[in-house]
Amino acid sequence: KIKDSTKLIGGYNPLDWNGYCWKNTSDSFLFSFADWKNISNATTKLSYINSGKEWAIYCNNKYGPQFGDLCCPNSNNWTYDGYLEYYPNLDIPKNKTIEDYEVFQVIKN
Repeated sequence: KIKDSTKLIGGYNPLDWNGYCWKNTSDSFLFSFADWKNISNATTKLSYINSGKEWAIYCNNKYGPQFGDLCCPNSNNWTYDGYLEYYPNLDIPKNKTIEDYEVFQVIKN
């Protein structure tokens, strides 16, 4: 959730976060909800990685999650340039303070 905003942003990555490298997948995506308090009626945007899928995610245990150029260099201050070679622009502000974020792992049975 973006601080002092109703916008909720997130992403999905089917790969692990191990290593110090860019990882390639065409299955990862970013999403944004205009109003996190009313998700069922909010404007929702979804964007899959563009042709530059080799930059889908970046792994580095010194940083938070990175999807293309949506980057978490520290716990609360995130950056996003909206370069189209990564993910189509979702109207995410360039610099933002994140109020809270969560990371989940899905494990197949």
